[in-house]
Amino acid sequence: MLLLRDGVWDFGVLGDQVRLRVEGPPVSVSLGRMVFTPALDVHAQYDIVLRTTGRAPGRLSRVPRPRYRPEREGDRILLPGGSVWLSRKSPQAEVHHPRTDSSQGRFVTTMLMEFALAHAAAWNGHYVVHAAAVEMGARRWLVSAPSRHGKSTLAAAVLACGGRLVSDDSVVIGRDTEGRIVAGALRKDLSLRRGSLELLPDALRRKLCLCPSALESRWVLAREHCDRFLLVSAPEGGLVWRRDRRRRRFVLERLNQAETMAHWIGAGSPLFVSRPSPVRGPLLELLAEFAGRSVGLRVTMGRGLLERPCEVLCDLDRAFAKLSCMGV
Repeated sequence: MLLLRDGVWDFGVLGDQVRLRVEGPPVSVSLGRMVFTPALDVHAQYDIVLRTTGRAPGRLSRVPRPRYRPEREGDRILLPGGSVWLSRKSPQAEVHHPRTDSSQGRFVTTMLMEFALAHAAAWNGHYVVHAAAVEMGARRWLVSAPSRHGKSTLAAAVLACGGRLVSDDSVVIGRDTEGRIVAGALRKDLSLRRGSLELLPDALRRKLCLCPSALESRWVLAREHCDRFLLVSAPEGGLVWRRDRRRRRFVLERLNQAETMAHWIGAGSPLFVSRPSPVRGPLLELLAEFAGRSVGLRVTMGRGLLERPCEVLCDLDRAFAKLSCMGV
């Protein structure tokens, strides 16, 4: 857990900085997995005001679906018990969080803060996507998939087979100082569901700690416990990942540039690229460049990844090489 107080926070690895002002008592949220470092003497490029103005969210049985409401100078995202207002005219957000410190209240506050932080990244020319970033052999991939479709399982398999990992769930796409498109870690640690634990080597499995949640407990592997964690990587391709338990092997299909770009727009927050906003142009340019320079593939994965992770990853690498040689 992280106790949010007034100050300036440096999050991610691409230089985004946020000034946070808490109106009311300090707030406990589940942002401990995110890469945050207090930096009180830094001039921030973005402001977040955190106010206790909502109501108790009640008991949550699943991840709540956000509702969007356009307003005169910004957009409001509503969740049970709270909301976040994102300005279209200036780099700032207002988070109205629940009036409770229950696990459900902290879960909603965390979601609201993540929307504000994604908006902060967008104002700095970076795009937050629901994806994993991994290095398998000589190849570096962004891997996008819906929840419960195997991103964390793939991340565990990559670590088990000697690969390297930037993040298993949330990635910031941006440009480094040399102008290259890179993927940086937004969430600090690897977070696994029960079904993925068996893929990790025993040495890493012993370092897992249980992280209770309002909806589902996870097992967390801290970044400092594994020397194969990376902070940033330059992806050369994007995998659109789907899981089909009826299959034993995977199916690989090539995506064209338009399909690749459309997918990565949807994998982030379309709110930042589909409405009039100062951030829309730079973000679309960033995504178009990534889609044009990278290889887009759709992978439908069967049960083999859990049963034979290293063999499946090698087969996937060979299949990609074959597609590249054929120019498909």
